[in-house]
Amino acid sequence: DWSSDVCSSDLLSGGSGDPIDFNRDVRPILSDHCFQCHGPDKAKWQADLRLDVREGLFGSSGSGDGVVQPRRPEDSKLWSRVATTNPDEQMPPPDSGRPLSPRQREVLRRWIEQGAPWQGHWAYLRPVRSAPPPAGPSAFVRNDVDRFIARSEEHTSELQSPCNLVCRLLLEKK
Repeated sequence: DWSSDVCSSDLLSGGSGDPIDFNRDVRPILSDHCFQCHGPDKAKWQADLRLDVREGLFGSSGSGDGVVQPRRPEDSKLWSRVATTNPDEQMPPPDSGRPLSPRQREVLRRWIEQGAPWQGHWAYLRPVRSAPPPAGPSAFVRNDVDRFIARSEEHTSELQSPCNLVCRLLLEKK
């Protein structure tokens, strides 16, 4: 599915060295590919396993009986089922029509290697203000919003396009 590829892509996670964020990078993969059988709908549960809750991923009270073993993908059932090529063990099953892309597998592996930090659903988390990125060389950076926009633009010349200038003018007049 293109949305989880985009949401969990290096475009958002910043590249292979940056930390994987559970809500941004991992939860969309699990939601799109795993929650149909291992999510909140008890009527559809398979193998009595839930991947939408902390206890389902890690076991109860850190008992070690979960499918994810932080920092140890080789010992994590989730990783072994995602990485295998054996169609009888592979998750999601080949007949589900929801195969994981290599990028999605890599995100899951890196997340486990990085300690598999879990987060509650983003809607229930207190917002955290991000520090604005450095201003850079652009003469059009006048406030913190411009800093975020400049960081996301490939070329500063795009910031100076007539369309962007008109939009900026209209927004600043308000």
